[in-house]
Amino acid sequence: MLRDITNQKVCEKWPALKKRKIQDGSAKYLSGSNQESKNSSENYIDRSTSMGSAIDLSEQLDRERKKELMEVRTEKGSAKSQLQHLQGKLWEVRENLPELQVEVDKLQKEYEILVNKCSEKEVKIQNIGKQRVKSINDLQVQFECFKKKQEESFNNQINIIADECDKKAYAVVLKKQKEFYEKEQMTKRLCDKNREELKKLQVNFDQKKALLEEQYKLKLTTKLLERERMIKDLKQSIESLGSQLKGFEFDKHKLSDSLSRQKEENQKLDNKYQNVKREAEKFRQRTDFLRVEVDKKASHLTDLKERKHTLLQKISSFREGEIELKEKYIEQHKLELELRERLQNLKGNIRVFCRVKPSNDHIAFDIKYGQASQDSDLKDHIEITKPKDSHDSIPASTVLNHLRSYSFVFDKVFDQYATNQKIFEEVGQMVQSAIDGYNVCIFAYGQTGSGKTYTMSKPGDGVIPLSIKKVFSCIKEYKELGWSFKVDGQFIEIYGDSINDLLADTYIRKLDRSQIQIKQLKLEKKVVLTNVSTFALKSPAEVNKLLAKADGNRKTASTRMNDRSSRSHTVFIIGVHGNNVKTGKSVNGVLNLIDLAGSERVDKSQVKGIHLHEAQAINTSLSALGDVISSINSKNSHIPYRNSKLTYLLQYSLGGNSKTLMFVNVSSSAEHFNETLNSLRFAQKVNNTHIGSAKKIAE
Repeated sequence: MLRDITNQKVCEKWPALKKRKIQDGSAKYLSGSNQESKNSSENYIDRSTSMGSAIDLSEQLDRERKKELMEVRTEKGSAKSQLQHLQGKLWEVRENLPELQVEVDKLQKEYEILVNKCSEKEVKIQNIGKQRVKSINDLQVQFECFKKKQEESFNNQINIIADECDKKAYAVVLKKQKEFYEKEQMTKRLCDKNREELKKLQVNFDQKKALLEEQYKLKLTTKLLERERMIKDLKQSIESLGSQLKGFEFDKHKLSDSLSRQKEENQKLDNKYQNVKREAEKFRQRTDFLRVEVDKKASHLTDLKERKHTLLQKISSFREGEIELKEKYIEQHKLELELRERLQNLKGNIRVFCRVKPSNDHIAFDIKYGQASQDSDLKDHIEITKPKDSHDSIPASTVLNHLRSYSFVFDKVFDQYATNQKIFEEVGQMVQSAIDGYNVCIFAYGQTGSGKTYTMSKPGDGVIPLSIKKVFSCIKEYKELGWSFKVDGQFIEIYGDSINDLLADTYIRKLDRSQIQIKQLKLEKKVVLTNVSTFALKSPAEVNKLLAKADGNRKTASTRMNDRSSRSHTVFIIGVHGNNVKTGKSVNGVLNLIDLAGSERVDKSQVKGIHLHEAQAINTSLSALGDVISSINSKNSHIPYRNSKLTYLLQYSLGGNSKTLMFVNVSSSAEHFNETLNSLRFAQKVNNTHIGSAKKIAE
């Protein structure tokens, strides 16, 4: 409704506003023209003649403006009355919806702004009237001159300005209408919402009221029912008390009858008591008999305690005997060590075992085994016979013609049927010497393919795996004598002139480029390797894992760089450190287990390139080993240990402070006779070498 009234007022005022805007535009135009007329002196005479008509026009304009002013004031009054009417309606709305107070205040402010603008317009109109009166005298001549010329353009400009004003005013009106409509809709929504909430509250109130009434009625009914039930219960209790009274009287007569019967029963119980008394006397006599038996058992228990004491004394004597037996066992163990050392010294600190590999091509030279009659040490004898050189076809099953025989004597000779387990029975004493604190070296020598790796490193029953088992089994036995041991290990490879750490994770990356050096500790008579991984060995299973890792590294390197696994020396160094808490003694033994690279005749194998360099390096290394053995045998003052990395590493394993066992592995194949002969000759030279008595590495 408020919006309709506002639209009606705007439509009523619009023609007057439009007319006033046109007159304002005319005034502005005349004002501009007045400025131009002042500068025009040529039209002075014409202006004087048209003065009268200009005055008439000015008076007419004043009347029109006064009339318009009256219309505006009238419209203002009607607008005030309309505003009061609207304020009344807004007051009603404000009473119902306080939230619209802010909107009404905004409309009031807008109305005050419009009133102020209207006042300003009135002042402007008055000022314009004064200015026009002042400028009439100047405009009379100019007005007539320019009236006809500018009338058309003036009208066009007025129309344009009027259209623009119409558009702007219409846009403002539409905007205000839209805002008013939105506010009116908001007011309606709020009213509807309040009505709905009021309805909901009324419904809830009615529901709660009905519920309370029902609850009150229910409570009242419940109380009435309870009172009726209590009255009924009281009546029933009175009736039951009456019946109980009758029952009590009946029980009285019944009890009197039972009393007479009870007296009779008491007489019977008295008779039973006399019988029980007689039974108690019999029980007392039985108890006395049992006491006598308990006394007998107590005396027997005393005898048992005395026997127990006697047995404890015997156990104590047995323990003393056990201690004596342990002491005797320790003495026996010492005696056994001394006898074993004497036996080792009698056998020599450098011992040589020969092992023959079976031939795979069924063409083998003749080999004889036996005990040399001229040898008082009961050493083993081996005799090989050189086959006849012939280009004739010879059946594989026939025996070859022989020319010359060669005999050799070694500490032990094992034929092609000997197993690794049987061979280790002779090696075990050397391994035990390392636990006793000696520097022990076991190495295999022979040509390529003669069975060195099979003898030393075969998984399960090779010398290295069996030596590990022997070390830990001896440690377990020695614990009973008060010994405790720590075992550590290193595994290296000597390839050419390089030393590589087979247990290092960087083995492949630093192959033949590792900075491993050999340092001699002359006072301690041992060799130390720098920059080499050292692992604590706690069980045979851990050692087998390390051996598998080293073998895997060698296989990887062989895949990448020729078959270097058969062209390098491998050295497994086991350190055994023992301490006896009872005697205070300590020992430090070293066990070197070495698989030497195979010797090779370059003129026969016809190798070239890198294989030739490898073969030359191996032969040089083995030749240096032979020179060291020869110098020791000749008792030279200078031993050339530094001629190769291998001999420098084994300096204290080949000297007088050690025990050395050499396996010479030979082939029985006819085509390898010369290599076998050379290997046996070298082994014979080693076997004839005496390096003096071995000494313990003890603290």
